[in-house]
Amino acid sequence: MRSSRPRSRTDHVTTYINYAKGLLSLNSTQASEALQTEFNDAETKLRAAEDKIYKFQAENDMITVTLEEHQSLVSQNILNLSRS
Repeated sequence: MRSSRPRSRTDHVTTYINYAKGLLSLNSTQASEALQTEFNDAETKLRAAEDKIYKFQAENDMITVTLEEHQSLVSQNILNLSRS
């Protein structure tokens, strides 16, 4: 049964240490596979979060162009005008 109290930082650190010790007991192939799986999961979650942020910004007219993107657009427009 899970406790209803929030986990403390110490609990999280203890869990991570136990997880890391478990990885150390694996051979290098198993450890590599475990870390690759963890990386892939984190990357998937990151991309989903980025998509949610983008959709929120688009729905709320918050999409902005960075200075670098703006400079690139201006440069492209100048090049296009000079070719015409």
